[in-house]
Amino acid sequence: MVSITAYGGVNEVGGNQILVQDGKNRIFLDFGMSFGKFFTYFDAFLAPRKLNGMGDYFELGLIPPIAGIYRNDYLKHMGRPQEPLSCDGLFISHAHGDHIGMLHFLREDLTIHGTPETLKIMESLEETSVAGLTEYVNLKRTFEFYQNKKGGLSRLEGEKAKVPRKIEAVDKPVEIGQMKIRASPVNHSIPGATAYIIETPSGTLAYSGDLRFHGYGGHLTEKFVKEAAGVDTLIIEGTRMEHSSSMTEEELTAKVKTEIEATKGIVLANWPIRDVERLISFLKAAKSAGRYLAINPKQANLLEKLGEANSKIPKPTDPAIKIFVTRKSWGLIDRKLPDLNLVNEDYKEWERKYLHASNMVDYNELRDNPSAYVVRADFFDMTELTDIRPNETSCYIRSVCEPFDEKMEFNEAIVNSWLDHFHVGRRPPTIHCSGHAPGQDIKRIVEEINPKTIIPVHTEKAAKFNEFGKKCILPVVGSIIQL
Repeated sequence: MVSITAYGGVNEVGGNQILVQDGKNRIFLDFGMSFGKFFTYFDAFLAPRKLNGMGDYFELGLIPPIAGIYRNDYLKHMGRPQEPLSCDGLFISHAHGDHIGMLHFLREDLTIHGTPETLKIMESLEETSVAGLTEYVNLKRTFEFYQNKKGGLSRLEGEKAKVPRKIEAVDKPVEIGQMKIRASPVNHSIPGATAYIIETPSGTLAYSGDLRFHGYGGHLTEKFVKEAAGVDTLIIEGTRMEHSSSMTEEELTAKVKTEIEATKGIVLANWPIRDVERLISFLKAAKSAGRYLAINPKQANLLEKLGEANSKIPKPTDPAIKIFVTRKSWGLIDRKLPDLNLVNEDYKEWERKYLHASNMVDYNELRDNPSAYVVRADFFDMTELTDIRPNETSCYIRSVCEPFDEKMEFNEAIVNSWLDHFHVGRRPPTIHCSGHAPGQDIKRIVEEINPKTIIPVHTEKAAKFNEFGKKCILPVVGSIIQL
């Protein structure tokens, strides 16, 4: 008998934590962070206490109280005994925080499965992130000591603390007990997204992850729908159930190109940092308009890592791409110093290769040749405008979702204050297409797959799935659904 228990992604967008059990075998589908729940209790200046291990997360229901899945260094620090492994694997649909954000707390001997692109994104995130719950590829043992050369105790830190996780690419079906789990790639706003089709003696189920038809990889979603046709149970996202349509990436590219061509000065653009399809759209538009696209070192690192898994990903060395390295620490990047190591010390080790890349540009180049560039600049880049010096001939293109909470509205107001200060003249309405299928496409997916039962997740409009004329089970957090 197969059962499903949703610990996250219920009556909310994101935070997916879905346990599938077949007899003695158990797997998780995603292990994400519920941003809505997290920011109910925390913000940038009030964070969970690391000293409490996972205690604050358990207290607030951010991770489920399941024995045998969490890292033993944290459990020991919390005064809890070691626990035998009770889960046979985690299958990741894609590398967005609302699907992998709590992976940090999982034990290192629990096998993590994902597409090669997803695993490379996790590797990039772990390497380039400044802080946060980003021990995706390597767990770093914490709250432990070792005997030092003097015979005393020192904290276990750095490379000595690193323990590689068990990670496997889902390039072929995975058999766990009597379950056979097969990845079926889909299109989403991040490379490597996949759905999963799970065969069991009690029936077949499919998990959509997040998906859409209207991106460059829409054919992947089409293929998944065909492969999943006739499954008994469909666990499906419904982020945009109330929306009837969406702009395509091709339409977005054309609109962006029009705005670039109408701008004399520098073009500032904001799109999600790991949305490589959006980067491709802006790269196409910039090329067509005769400009370079300037990205930051984090995005260059991401493209480089992804290129190891997918040859179709643009390379950071593309002739139309420049890597914009900002001033950091002492701000020595444009100083003529006799020792380059003095400049290197302003940057982390992974950043230094881009500091010396042949296609690196600094603020002087952008300021002196504004008409040659489209530059990615999000909320966290606004202080760089003081160096770049945009003016009334400049343009700001917003290509992210509209603010949907007070924090996002506050951040958007700050961005507008910066743009006002520099008199940035062109600010077209938001040019964006979602990473999620609109309601009419979700309906089409359900109709073409034609499952006996649907279980909606990753949506605030789960009840609308009752309109599809199928048996619809609305999940309740922590409640077992027997199939």
